[in-house]
Amino acid sequence: MASAYAYADGGQLSKELESLILIERFGVQAIFNRPYLGGKELKDMIFAENVYKACVERKQTDNVVEWDMSNPSKADLIHAAYKAAVEFGFVKEEE
Repeated sequence: MASAYAYADGGQLSKELESLILIERFGVQAIFNRPYLGGKELKDMIFAENVYKACVERKQTDNVVEWDMSNPSKADLIHAAYKAAVEFGFVKEEE
């Protein structure tokens, strides 16, 4: 979650998002040397993708406050991801 937020903020591509991109292009077998993904892997990748997409969507709006009010679950997700990204040192805290 934190690394996906950092990527949306201009940082390095998160391993979960990188895995999604590579799997889409080459398939699970080629990337993980097995024909399946585990439940935790799937959840982590989907969660990272949701964080990234919410951040991109929010950045594209002209009115962030209105967007947050119209998308409370996405806003909460972004806020939690931001807090984790700051905690892990992926981004600097906004002043």
